[in-house]
Formats: sequence, C-alpha cells, structure tokens
Amino acid sequence: FNQPSKMVALLDVAASSTAAGIDANSPSAWSLLPDTCPEVVAALRTASVELSSCAEVSASVLGALTPKESSLVASLLRELGLPRLKWSSMLLSRVFSWAAASSQDLKSCQALMLAVIGRWRDMELVGNEECIEALQRIPFISTLGGDVLCPSSVLDPAVEQLRRLYGVGEHPGPFPEVRFLSAECRAVLHYRKELSYKELIERLSFLHNLEVERVDRELPSMASEVVAVAEGLVRYVAEHVAPAISDFEEATAISNAQATAAHQTPQEITSERPKQPEGGSGFWQAFATADFAGMLSSTFEAAAGSGPSDSPADAFGAKRKARAFSSDELLSIQSKLRTCSWLPPAPKPAGWPAEAPWKGSACGLCSADQVRLASEEFLVGMVRPLIGLTAAQPRSIGSAGGAAVTDGNAAIPTTMRLPRSFLESLGLAERPTDDLLNEQLAAVEAWACQLTAAKLEVHASWFSRCLYDHLYPAHFQKLKVAEEGYLEMRLLWVPQGGFVPISRVARQAIEFPPYLVRAPAELSEKVPELWAQIK
Repeated sequence: FNQPSKMVALLDVAASSTAAGIDANSPSAWSLLPDTCPEVVAALRTASVELSSCAEVSASVLGALTPKESSLVASLLRELGLPRLKWSSMLLSRVFSWAAASSQDLKSCQALMLAVIGRWRDMELVGNEECIEALQRIPFISTLGGDVLCPSSVLDPAVEQLRRLYGVGEHPGPFPEVRFLSAECRAVLHYRKELSYKELIERLSFLHNLEVERVDRELPSMASEVVAVAEGLVRYVAEHVAPAISDFEEATAISNAQATAAHQTPQEITSERPKQPEGGSGFWQAFATADFAGMLSSTFEAAAGSGPSDSPADAFGAKRKARAFSSDELLSIQSKLRTCSWLPPAPKPAGWPAEAPWKGSACGLCSADQVRLASEEFLVGMVRPLIGLTAAQPRSIGSAGGAAVTDGNAAIPTTMRLPRSFLESLGLAERPTDDLLNEQLAAVEAWACQLTAAKLEVHASWFSRCLYDHLYPAHFQKLKVAEEGYLEMRLLWVPQGGFVPISRVARQAIEFPPYLVRAPAELSEKVPELWAQIK
C-alpha cells in the first residue's frame, strides 16, 4: 500500500486455522465483513473472535493511511470483487458457535452479545427465528446468584409469581442482572415464565430442609419470609403443576380403558351387557345388534385426541397442551408434593376466638398427610393445620374469598379454597377421619372447661355454630348413634349450661330431680339422628 519497505496482507493466511482449506490466490475464497454496525465489529475484534476467510484491513493500518492511500485500498477491494457477508449468516456460522463454546474472557463475550442485541434491528435480524433461537442457547447471562446461564435457563423477573418463590437464603434465584433487562434484551431474549422440573424439585427440597432444620433446633414456628415463599409455591403448583398432573392421570385412565377395549372380543363385551328380557324388542333388539365394540373404541380414540396408543404418554402428549413436564417427571413431582414438608399452615380465620387453640399457629411447614382443608376449620382446626390461599395474594384461584376482613385496625386474612386438581395431587380429597373428628370434639370440650362462666357466655354463639352447624352433624352419624352405649359417656353443648352429659338433656327442661336441661330446638333440624335419641 505504497510502502515498498513493508508487506501488508489482508489476512495472515499462515496463522489461520483454516489456511489448509483456503486457496489464498482465489479471491472467491474470501469475504468482507458487513459494512453496518461498526461497534459490533469492534466488539468482535475485542473479543478476539476468529474470523477465518474474512478479509479486512487492521485498524492500525487504516489509521496510518492518507486519504489517497485509503482510496487506493478501497479500489483494490472493489477490484477483487469479494462478497460481503450478511450479519445473520456471520452470526450463525462464526459468532454464536464461538460464544457457545468459548472459554474466553466472560466480560468480552458479554460485551459482544450486548452489542449484537443492541443493534439487532440495524443488523436486519428482526424476525430471524434461527438467530433468535441460537441466541437463547449461549451462556452469557449473569444471574443474581452469581451463575452464568443461557437465556433459556433464566427466569423472567417480570413474573411476580416466580419472584415470590425465591429471596430466602443464599440462593436468590436464576434471575438476570439488571443490565440484561433492557428493552432491547427483552425484545430478543426469551426468559422462561415457568419453573423447570429441576427448579421445582429444588424449591420443594429447599423448604423441606428448612423445616427439618426448624424441628432439629426446636423452634416454635417458621420464619415469616419462608412461609411467604411456601405460600407462593402453593399458588404456583395449584396454577401450573396440579392441572398437568390431573391431565396426565385423566389421559392415562383413557389410554388404559382404550387398551382394555381393544383387547376385548365382541363376545366379551356382549356378556357384560344387561340381559335382554324374554321376547324383548325395540331398544334391546337394537342394542343387541349394535357394534358396541366399535362404538367404544371410537369413543376412546376421540377422547384421547388421537388414534390407538401404545402408552399413556402418547395420549398425554395431546392432552397436556405443551406442558413443560414429561410423564416420568410428573410422577416424581407428585411423589415430592406428598412427602416433602412444604405446605404453609393457614392463619386463624376471621371470627375464630383469639383464645381458642389453632393448630396452625404452633407448627412449621407441613407434609400432605399432616394437613386438612381450610374449609374444615370447625371440623379439625384445633388439632390439624389447614391449607388454603390467603386473600392477600391475587384472587385468580379458589371459589370463595374477597378482600381481607378488617378487625379494628388489623387486617385478618381470609383463606380461599384450593382447586380440586391441587387437592387430588396431594391426596386430600377425602373427608376427615372419625378419629380426627373425635380429637376436635375433645379439644373443643377441653377448651370450654378452661373458660370462666363469663367467657363461656361470650363465646356461646361460636360454640353453637361450630358444633351444631359442623362438628355434630359430621360426628353423630346415624349408625354411631344407634350403637348401644354410644351416647352414655358423651357430652352435649347446650347454650344455657355449657357441656353437659347427654343423659341430662331432654326435650323439656325439668327443674327438679333429675334436673334435666332442655335441648336446643335447632338440634332437631341440624342433627336429627341425635335428636331422635333424646327423650
């Protein structure tokens, strides 16, 4: 370049890793870098990205050239007729592969990726799905926990529900640092909006380990920030995980029934039909001649959303609507949901006496076999912790519940019911056992014995509501009451006299020996089995 004492080449071919495959004498083997976004080119040079077969004049040479010499260089490049690369092909063939496997300086790699993202539109990459997908697999996102992950492994901090699942302990969650949350980054990087299988299992194990630690240290209750994370996980599982488990179980049942029907012969199906009366006609004749096996098979195929299936996973794939978990993962998750101690006990409901025992106030996180439903507060609230969703959280789940009930200046949170799919995933659909009802009744009677006459009168309406509306109808069942001697040692709540033996309760009060107490009239309507035994 007009410097006879020096040899200046477009590229040091001998030092190139691809020199063996390049004909240095053939201009067609070389190409030029894109002529847009010079700051990205500068970031490529800073990161020392190998750009084999790309012809360029180094910045040090260009800086020493006079305007006349620069025009000569430009004329030379034009005469060589080298093709100019597009940014999309260059990123896919050279830059992204280098970044994905790079052991180079992280700072330079991040600067290059941010430069590319910042000029995404100018590089004409908008709508280029191939480049977007490739970018998601490059590990360059620094997280709040100090990890470096690819965008597809990072959670979106804009999803409030995900942020509630972290924040306790030394692991703040796989959320990106602030510099990766710009508008340009959000337009290109696809952060996940749901937990992966490993992250969900990690959260369940995290809470379980904290509960084990609490028990070992004999702490009375769990820290409030841990309870907040557990409440967030309950809501997340109820919205995102339990429906997938329910879909999987439904699809499995359909697939199993379909397989059974496929192996049945028409004679076996016919033998299971109701017997036709002698001389029958009309409906039964039509039923007998119908191709019931074919009808049954087609019904199952339509329900499964596809043809015959060899495994439950095939039917599940159509049913789950792109859920993030496989069938094996769902089975593992369901096992963890039932065995880990991760469920937060519900607080005292509005209207529960302040002095009355509440099991949820004296325990930490619970496993599924330790809890009951929030709707069963009067049935087991004194002897078992309950689970539900508090009204302080968003109201997208549950049937009941509104704003928190205000008691003076303090807000008492109301608890909303959880969806059935969540309860079934924990195995909580059954009613309380008789032993639990007996425990609750004994706890209510024991608390009443601790109260003074004045306090007992203050809480009389609560006792009546708890016992007559809930506990007595569930406890005094018809078969039990009919058992000989069952009522002899039982106590009955009477608003005028507290708990008295049932043998001293009658339909009419008697103020002389044997001094019987009149049973409340509402007993006849609410607990008719017990009323029938009262004389």
